[in-house]
Amino acid sequence: MQGVVDGAIDRVIDWIVAQANRLFRGNREDNRNQQNPQQDAQVTRGLEALSSQERPFLDSGKITEQEAQQVATNVKSQHPVFRELRVVDGGDSWDYQYDAGERHRGRKNTAISQTPESGRVVIQRASKKIKNKEEGDRREKEELDELKLNNPDAKVQKERYLRDKNGKIVKDPLTGEGRRIDIVVIENDDVKEVIEVTSETADKAEQIAKEKRIRKKGGTFIRDKETRELIDISKKSTKIKRRK
Repeated sequence: MQGVVDGAIDRVIDWIVAQANRLFRGNREDNRNQQNPQQDAQVTRGLEALSSQERPFLDSGKITEQEAQQVATNVKSQHPVFRELRVVDGGDSWDYQYDAGERHRGRKNTAISQTPESGRVVIQRASKKIKNKEEGDRREKEELDELKLNNPDAKVQKERYLRDKNGKIVKDPLTGEGRRIDIVVIENDDVKEVIEVTSETADKAEQIAKEKRIRKKGGTFIRDKETRELIDISKKSTKIKRRK
């Protein structure tokens, strides 16, 4: 009889333990899914900061991996809500992989608009590997090689931002983007040529208009990549070089 009683007690204890475990799991799941408006707001501000801090680097939507890394490092230090924030290869874009807790994990990537919980927000970013870019890189290299050959005593440098007299990248008041000059030729601490390389058919009207607005705001300097000195190019117009 005692064995029967002990067995019954054991079953009751097992049932109580099982119910307690089920309740604990339920509470833990509820806590994990519980809304946290303060954290949601912090994540949203962090994602918005990614967009705003990469704008100075954008030139017609382009951003390099190194520039994206710089943005990610700055935003992570300013927004500790992110446990992890790093740049990953998205195939046709540079994406920001982030982790801000159970409900906030994902990627901030190309032109997709959803809620912060899904890890995707609206952002425009250039294609990293597309045919047009490959052709553009080829044209720039050909122009660069030709300029070096024709200017043996000069420094031929590519991708120089328009800056103000204090060295700060100047943003276009209309688009919020900076302007990166394709190639500059520097000789005797002066700029001989400012060049934009493009295809034979590309319409550069929008690009030219953006550069004019930036120059009007004081963006008339470039930084020498070697000396880090600023050079005034206010008297040099950008030449459009068209190549096949």
